[in-house]
Amino acid sequence: AVPATATGLTLAPGEVPAAHAEAATPGPRAARAESLEAGAQTTGRRAAAFAAHTFYRRHRWAGQVTVRATEDPVRALRTAAGGALVWYTLDITYAYRRGPGGARLPWRGAWSALSGAPYATTRFTRVERAQFTAYVPAKGQGRIRIVAVRSTPISATGG
Repeated sequence: AVPATATGLTLAPGEVPAAHAEAATPGPRAARAESLEAGAQTTGRRAAAFAAHTFYRRHRWAGQVTVRATEDPVRALRTAAGGALVWYTLDITYAYRRGPGGARLPWRGAWSALSGAPYATTRFTRVERAQFTAYVPAKGQGRIRIVAVRSTPISATGG
């Protein structure tokens, strides 16, 4: 096991979830977000969150998409190359409210089952939990790379 505060890596394992959240969240980016490689789960999630926000604004809904590290423990194992494999979770939250003249929005797939309603009519909050495995190289050996992800809807509320 590698401690959450281990040095000698691109980032300490305990800092990886927050850096990943910063890389995937629309808005200003912190310097440590640059420690992650661009890809589907970093800059791609950021672009998808921005596209979702644009979609909701076009339909006259106001709100935001946030990506946050969870309180779940971060686990890490040392690799033969001197880096570490790090396991952690992020929550992706979409929280929106309908504005004047806004259209009701249909829930799709598992979101409908979780919300218990076919449509969001005035407001909604939906949360997706994503579990990640990242390769964190030794300091000076490159950027952090996301190597695996598993996502699942965990809650949907609103009416």
